[in-house]
Amino acid sequence: MDQLDEVALHALGLIGVYGWQVTYVGAGKGTSPFAYTAGLTEIGEPELMLILAAPHGILHPILNDLAGRVLAGLRLQPGDRVSDVLEGPYDVMICGPVPDKAMNAAAGYFPWCRPQYLRAGPGAGLPGGGA
Repeated sequence: MDQLDEVALHALGLIGVYGWQVTYVGAGKGTSPFAYTAGLTEIGEPELMLILAAPHGILHPILNDLAGRVLAGLRLQPGDRVSDVLEGPYDVMICGPVPDKAMNAAAGYFPWCRPQYLRAGPGAGLPGGGA
């Protein structure tokens, strides 16, 4: 079994237990780090992707919080803002379809994922940090 198969099997196990899983992709040449969910499409909701110059320890809990809310019935649409995910005067805004560059990286692991794009920061934008 190759590494990609092991990653996919592990992810499917987490989806089976929790309803979703979060994958973090570190920064690459010309790209910011990002994280995304897989599993929400099983309940008819778009996956979530957060593109932000932040480490795994920041992105993962944000997506876990939002995915848990989606699983509990929250429905997010482009333009929606969620203000109680981050501490301080920060919002998470649902921006719509994921940019192609980021989607290409995500599709390598989970080709069925078509996430919604999230921005985080004051007024849903971090100067120089959000995409």
